[in-house]
Amino acid sequence: PNRIKELLNPDVLKFIQKNNLYSQGSFQNLKWALIGRGKVGTALINNLKQKEQLPLYIVDPLIKQNRLQYTIPQYESIATLPKNKYSPDIIVFATPDNLDLTSQLQLLTRKHSNLPFLVHTGGMKSSQQRFPNWPIEKSSLLHPLKSISSSKTNLFESFWGISTLNSTNKIFRNFIELLEGQTVEIPEGKEALYHCCCSLAANGTAINLAKTEDLFHKHLDFPQNKSESTIMQLGESALSNLKNAGIIKGITGPIARQDWQTIEQHLEALKKYSPETIQIYLNMLLSFSNLLNVDLPESIKDLFH
Repeated sequence: PNRIKELLNPDVLKFIQKNNLYSQGSFQNLKWALIGRGKVGTALINNLKQKEQLPLYIVDPLIKQNRLQYTIPQYESIATLPKNKYSPDIIVFATPDNLDLTSQLQLLTRKHSNLPFLVHTGGMKSSQQRFPNWPIEKSSLLHPLKSISSSKTNLFESFWGISTLNSTNKIFRNFIELLEGQTVEIPEGKEALYHCCCSLAANGTAINLAKTEDLFHKHLDFPQNKSESTIMQLGESALSNLKNAGIIKGITGPIARQDWQTIEQHLEALKKYSPETIQIYLNMLLSFSNLLNVDLPESIKDLFH
């Protein structure tokens, strides 16, 4: 509007025009819809509500049992969507990766006069596998690199995995901007490896913490509440070290010091109290020795045979 142009500093106006910050289709005007919900879909709604960017509609087969309180049109299936009533720029599929969407996609083309961009929040399949027969330039993986334990998870400023083929697409980038996030590109055909990495980082940590908490409680007689609190404190401080110092410099304890005598005593204690945990500890030693480029003593190497 002319009045805005009169009020704005000319340099600011040039910046706005250069970066299309108020153009139609920018993230301020992005229209989106949601198919499927679960924790990821509901977390998206809860986060974007803070920016007054609720979806145009939601499709969820379980909507009758778990209807959202927000004033959003909610449908049980794509078949029940009114024809040509909505024109979303992008539709987010927060549905399981193993769900066949072929028939759903055919229905979508009949419900919308425009052909919307599609993204799926699962991390295991390429957009071509997930959205067969949909234009490849209008579909992408869009997976949050965050452990989403509940619908209240904060998604702002997160990293998101996006298909390399569509990493520069304006609509997809705008959706990430809306969440104030950053992207990492996932090469086509390597989605399963990418998802495996996410699981190793998140679930591997949980497994080690759970096993340690079990040792605290069963063999050191820590009360249940204290063993849980202690293990959370250890985990949080370890992650804080890694974040602040980096992976290599953030490693502490006898492994970082190459204190083999203490490590052998650890193994003796495990042999006595929890033999089933020895293999976990040895795997950790081997991983750290490779990471730090440290040669293990023969007395410890022999334990791997």
